[in-house]
Amino acid sequence: MGIKIELQDNIMIVEGGRVTGTEVHSRHDHRIAMACAVAGLKADKPVTIQDADAINKSYPQFFEDIRNLGALVEY
Repeated sequence: MGIKIELQDNIMIVEGGRVTGTEVHSRHDHRIAMACAVAGLKADKPVTIQDADAINKSYPQFFEDIRNLGALVEY
């Protein structure tokens, strides 16, 4: 996505910058899927998240909620 993400144990440090649309993989982690979706809101092109259904672990209505806020989401 063109941004630097550093993982330290259970912490994800994201440096700001221009977000590029691309295809990413959640690695079956609900936190990664949601973080990439939020970052994708500022992307210059669409973001595709493989295994996006990982969100079901903690926030099954996540994509519906961000769609209701005005995001363009295909799920």
